[in-house]
Amino acid sequence: MNSVLIISFDIIREGECSKSYSIASLLAYIKANMGVKRKITHKTFNVLDSVFESNLFEWIKSTDFKEYSHIAISNYVWSEYIIGKVLTLIDEKFNGFIILGGNQITYSNELPKEYPECNVFISGFGEKALLESLNLNTKSKYPKIITGKNILKELPSPYLTGELIISENQKMVRMESKRGCIFSCNFCAHKELYKSRNTKVLEFPIERVFSELDLFKKYNVGKINFIDPIFNYGENYLNILKYIIQTNIESKIALQTKFELINGKKGEEFLNLCSKINVVLEFGLQTVYEDEFKAIKRSNKIKHVTEIIKSLNKREIDYEVNIIYGLPRQTIESFNGTIKYLQSINCKKIVAHPLMLLKGTELYDQRNSLKLKDEIIDGFHFPLVTESESFSRSEWHQMKKIAKEI
Repeated sequence: MNSVLIISFDIIREGECSKSYSIASLLAYIKANMGVKRKITHKTFNVLDSVFESNLFEWIKSTDFKEYSHIAISNYVWSEYIIGKVLTLIDEKFNGFIILGGNQITYSNELPKEYPECNVFISGFGEKALLESLNLNTKSKYPKIITGKNILKELPSPYLTGELIISENQKMVRMESKRGCIFSCNFCAHKELYKSRNTKVLEFPIERVFSELDLFKKYNVGKINFIDPIFNYGENYLNILKYIIQTNIESKIALQTKFELINGKKGEEFLNLCSKINVVLEFGLQTVYEDEFKAIKRSNKIKHVTEIIKSLNKREIDYEVNIIYGLPRQTIESFNGTIKYLQSINCKKIVAHPLMLLKGTELYDQRNSLKLKDEIIDGFHFPLVTESESFSRSEWHQMKKIAKEI
């Protein structure tokens, strides 16, 4: 009755670790701080598995939950559609604490109403909040919302602790050097974690980053995907690139970067360092039209973008530019216009994504005034904006077709 069960719904592709990075970070911290007196069991369901739903409900049906005092469940946009049924079925068989965390919880305004079976909700960063939740032992003051704190310096590495096992020649790993974002795009959920904080971006100790890179080199990992919302910001990013060069890491290094942060001496040094490693820079441009990027609070300096792309081409640095279709005020003509602009400046790779309407974002709150309509039309159950006052549903499908043909 003193054991803990953590249930997660993850997206795990072939050639990756057997559990998600976010869950591994939670587990590494919990195990380091809870001690050996309590057993911690993790049950993951890969949503890419075509039969994961039937396996999930069969597992719930056949499992005796009496040995657990606490059950913690993750809830993300791709699992929202089944979480209600999961909670109902578990609640029928379980009398202990039910804890719910994840993006869909952080950004919800009516938690007890939406999830009446739950005793505790985790909002924000999960590691320390989950530990606090697992130490609760009375239900007299519930439901309770615990807001997580960003404690990067206290977090053990899931790789260095062995929570995430790497195999020889593994295809890809995810890692982070920082958390947070300095921008305020109204369709993005990253900034919501920092509403009550003065510091928008916090960095992990650089020694931890170096040690993880050493481990990835040892196992000859194919690709190292930094999941920082913005890699080229902060105190350490140039030193990280220098370390990759110094230690001769040959893995493909994927970095999410911003055009406007590549400027001055540091911007020049950033590009020079990138030209010396096996890197791919991922830029989020979204659109080149002012009325559209104002609608999503994501301004762009088009002249600067042009200069950076020319510099990337000259240095032969691998990169891709991401744009979005389904934006407020967008039309088929303007979507094509963004593509044509990028092609005119010899952009090497363009990737177009549909706009998602994520719970808790400013855009979600403005959906009615902007006349945005969303649908679930793909296997991941993402809420995609498929209609607005500037484009019809059929026109959205035309943009989707264009996106696939870029």
